[in-house]
Amino acid sequence: MPRYLMVISGIFIAALAAAQTARQGTAEEVPEAGTSFHSPMILETTFAPADRSLWVSDEWTPSDRRPWKSGTFTTAEYYALGKFSCDGLFFRNGNRNGSWNTGLLMKVKPKGATTEVTMIAEVTNPGTVHDKTATLLFEVLNGEEVIGTSTIRIKAKMNWRGRMADYDGETTFSVPTVALKQDPVTQLRITMTTQDY
Repeated sequence: MPRYLMVISGIFIAALAAAQTARQGTAEEVPEAGTSFHSPMILETTFAPADRSLWVSDEWTPSDRRPWKSGTFTTAEYYALGKFSCDGLFFRNGNRNGSWNTGLLMKVKPKGATTEVTMIAEVTNPGTVHDKTATLLFEVLNGEEVIGTSTIRIKAKMNWRGRMADYDGETTFSVPTVALKQDPVTQLRITMTTQDY
């Protein structure tokens, strides 16, 4: 990639990183650093399915339009969520040489008055975190009104050799199509809790 494109991409991702917040779920505990939290950790970001332009797979191009070829998608905002950890588990896919892949993919299917949303979530155990179950509660919000909710439970084992491993889970739920807003944009709140098993 040319150097000027890398700089522009870095600026774009940095600008989007401000579009999400992370906070400690309980007031009694303060995070060790700006990105390390104890259970529960609450992440807040935009709900990407509210933007219909994202409802296409990577195979879609302006010259070869395939509206029937819907597939999974993600956003730079969801990629940026990978910097946050909860009790040592990261909400992302891997950490290779300081980078990672997104921990949240979505797929959308319109069904009349509702929109079916499939979410695939991944957590990474860097290898040294004791066996844990990560529970991800997803809440879709317009202001304070919850318009959809779903949960994914992921078992993330400790690797006895200390090697990093990725674990995933999937959920499908429906939201009213008319509730998907762009101004102000529909939000997604992710509450991540962990428990030893």
